[in-house]
Amino acid sequence: MAEHPTSDDLAWTSIDELAPRIANGDVSPIALTELMLSRIESVDRKLRAYAEVWAEEAMEGARD
Repeated sequence: MAEHPTSDDLAWTSIDELAPRIANGDVSPIALTELMLSRIESVDRKLRAYAEVWAEEAMEGARD
């Protein structure tokens, strides 16, 4: 069963490490995307690293 990320640990995990975990079902792409969007929302007010965040499109991609 896929884990639902609840900490920032996955936010600091490289895509090279995440890809196989997603492929074998250890990490849910939907949960990971939700985690990352939440992190962007909480820290980007200070960092202002994103000109635009396309949350709906990101979630569509995660569901696919």
